[in-house]
Amino acid sequence: AAGTGVPADGLWGDPQLLVIESRDKDSEDRNFGPVLLETGGAVDLLTPCMDHGWCFGYTCQKRLSTYWATVASDQTFAVNTTGTPPRNMRLWFPYAEETSEVVLVINYFEVNRRYLWLEGVGRLSPATSSPAVGDGQPHGS
Repeated sequence: AAGTGVPADGLWGDPQLLVIESRDKDSEDRNFGPVLLETGGAVDLLTPCMDHGWCFGYTCQKRLSTYWATVASDQTFAVNTTGTPPRNMRLWFPYAEETSEVVLVINYFEVNRRYLWLEGVGRLSPATSSPAVGDGQPHGS
């Protein structure tokens, strides 16, 4: 389960940037946040960046559905959205060491099969058990 306690080196033992990004066609028009990121009893409320339209009218209110958070690696996080999550999403851990990992438990509103693609690997098979930090397996559940 998400939020399963604090690791020995502390809640922020190895802080890294985590990026949650919508890759849907309407990613500038539809916002699925704020996003709640929970672990170890702490909840981080993520909000998107400011509008990037400059016409001062409602039609120019374009906003990227991208969320940045500083998270500790080697932990499990629950991800909840207040809007409908995107169908295509990029989860990015850009500056972390190759051996660093996080497990994200993403809450979706409907029961549909989700697929995971990794660059250079392709589609991953669904996991047969719940993923865990440090189990050494890529996850596609």
